Amino acid sequence: MCEIEAIADELGGDESLSQKISIVRANRGWDDPHRAVIGERPGSESGLQSAWPRWFQSERHSFEKPLLYLFGSETLNRLQMLSFESSGRGILCNDAETRRSIWCKGVQPALPLWLASHPDCTPYDPASAHEARVILRAALQALYVDHEAGFYYLAMHDDTLVDTGPIRDEDAEAAMRGMYRLRVARDASTNRDNGVLPDIRLCGAGRTLQRVLDAADLLARDWGISAEVWSCPSYTRLAREARTAARWNMLHPQSQPQRAHIARCLEPCVAPVIAVTGYAQHIAEQIAPFAPARFVALGATPRRDTPGGDFPSTQWITVIALKALADDGVLSAQTLESALQVYDLK
Repeated sequence: MCEIEAIADELGGDESLSQKISIVRANRGWDDPHRAVIGERPGSESGLQSAWPRWFQSERHSFEKPLLYLFGSETLNRLQMLSFESSGRGILCNDAETRRSIWCKGVQPALPLWLASHPDCTPYDPASAHEARVILRAALQALYVDHEAGFYYLAMHDDTLVDTGPIRDEDAEAAMRGMYRLRVARDASTNRDNGVLPDIRLCGAGRTLQRVLDAADLLARDWGISAEVWSCPSYTRLAREARTAARWNMLHPQSQPQRAHIARCLEPCVAPVIAVTGYAQHIAEQIAPFAPARFVALGATPRRDTPGGDFPSTQWITVIALKALADDGVLSAQTLESALQVYDLK
């Protein structure tokens, strides 16, 4: 979250950019005359007050100012209103997920479902400040340089959540397209990265990525299983691109087939894929039809007695990975039984 705030401050404080980009902070009062603000009064629940961004799309103007919108909304109706007010354009950054709530990741379950099903929205759940920076830069390029339609949504988290480290240039585009490899498979005998063929692939997004990394460590340490870890900032973008490629291939049977990004990442390895999300399970299940091996999706379950919902634990992710390997005949049922007892999950 601090990274996005810092970028907004830098862009808004640059005199050469202050008239060229619009930084909107919906939950704060700003008096800077060079910065247009759609205000939300302190304590107000009414949301936005004007359709200001539409002014930049009027017939009097032949350009559109880049719009970076920082807001906090845990409910779907407020997000829908914001989307209407901004004419379905811009980069919307929601910090609601940094707040305590009974809902998964601080937002109502209907909100991520709407984001995933909205054809004009490309939603992201970055796990670190490094990922957020890469996605924000790419979104500005896509919307205001390449003039793509629609808007982008970024879930904001505490910057200390996961330290993915700086993202290499070759991984930046992959992250924007939905997934990139964060850790190659580790040699279980030395617990060192060496790029061996993985026994299992673990995918995580947002707040769950650290638990996925920890599960990979448990698999290597306790069970001698080598796990490859992928960060997936957008399961939705992965699924949409894969569906588009599948449709194109169906309509052009005599042409060179298109390969979606998820296929390039996961094929031809046949190791099982475990995809974890901090939202409800169906968000990760979007990529199930395009996984080239046994696939299992894990998500959070809202619980009234648990702020933040019931997230998949590191131990549960580990056991699910072992279960997938047992189902493939790689491990025995006795190994799975032992894991359930070791992690006290029975």
